[in-house]
Amino acid sequence: MAVEQSALEAGRAALARAAWAEARACFEAALAGTETAEALGGLGTAARWERDAATALSAHERGYRLARSLGDARASAALALDLVFVFVDFRGPD
Repeated sequence: MAVEQSALEAGRAALARAAWAEARACFEAALAGTETAEALGGLGTAARWERDAATALSAHERGYRLARSLGDARASAALALDLVFVFVDFRGPD
């Protein structure tokens, strides 16, 4: 658990610096343990900035479903908004 938490912290820091590849690697490392909505959201965000639509969409969808199943309304809402950004970025506003 400590390794996953450390990877999450490093991933958040990398996102803040716009170090997308580093953030992605950190969130993937965190997901190698237990799948969490936070790690999936971070992976999706990093992938979106790397222009990897498939990974961004998949990660945000999985994170949303996980957060909903855990009753985490705040995380669910944030991940739903992230999904909107992915759709707008890659499919346009139609």
